[in-house]
Amino acid sequence: MYSSKYGMTISQRTVDKKNTDAKAILDMIASLNLKNTILTWDANYSRTSTLDAVIEADTDFVAYEKENQGHLYEEIADTFGFTDKDMYKGEILSSKRVSSLHGRIESKEISIIFREDALSTPMRKKWSSVKSVIRVRTSRVYKSSSVDSEDFEDRYFISSICPDGLDASFANTMQDIILSRWQIESRHWVIDVAFGQDAIPLRNKEYIENSTIYTKIAYNILSYIRDNVPYYNSALWFFASLQQLSKKADVNFMFLKHF
Repeated sequence: MYSSKYGMTISQRTVDKKNTDAKAILDMIASLNLKNTILTWDANYSRTSTLDAVIEADTDFVAYEKENQGHLYEEIADTFGFTDKDMYKGEILSSKRVSSLHGRIESKEISIIFREDALSTPMRKKWSSVKSVIRVRTSRVYKSSSVDSEDFEDRYFISSICPDGLDASFANTMQDIILSRWQIESRHWVIDVAFGQDAIPLRNKEYIENSTIYTKIAYNILSYIRDNVPYYNSALWFFASLQQLSKKADVNFMFLKHF
C-alpha cells in the first residue's frame, strides 16, 4: 500500500500466490487508520468484499475496471457508448487536459456519470457501494513530416464517491486522483522491469521481504536524484542510465557537486 501524497510505502504483505493478494489487501485495510483517504487499485481486486471493507473503514475507492468484470464492465461501456452517440440524456461531469510531448499531442478527457443513470437495478443492488462510474478517454495525435495519425484508448473506473454537480472542479479533482494512481503503476513498473525484481527467482520469504525493501530504497534514492539533479547533457534522466552511473566509482562526487 503506497501513499501518493507522501511518496512512500505505508504497508506491505508477502504473498505466495496471485489469489492471496486480495486477502492481503483486506488485512492491510483492517490494520491501518485509513479514514478520509481514497484507495485505488487494479481491476483484479474489484470484489464486493473488498469494496465493502473500504466503506467499513470510512474511506472511499476509485477502482479500475477491465473486461473480466463481465456484466458490470459491459453496462458501463454501453452507457458511455450512448453518450458518444448523443443518446444519453442524464447529467455528465467532464474535464479535459491536453499536453504535448515527444512529437505527439495527448488529451485526457474524464467523464463521470451517476450510478442511477449508468447501472441497471440488479447491478446497483449487487454493487451497492458504487456511486459513480467513470471513463478516461486518452487520445494521441502523432505528428510527422508527412501525415498525422491518431489513436484512442478508453479506461473505465467505479467509485464510491458521489458526483457533485455543483462543484465546477469535481471532475478535475477526480482526474487528479486517477493520474496519481498511474504514477504508482509507473513506480511498480520500474521496480519490476528496470530493477528486474520479477526475474529474480526468490524462494525464501525473509529474503523476498528484504529484497523488496532494499529495491524500494534504491528506487527512492534514484528518484530523488532524477528529480533534483539538473538534466544530463540536456536530456532527461532515465532509470537505466542512473543505474549504470551508480556503478561507477566517481558517481558520488558527480552527484554531490550538484548540491
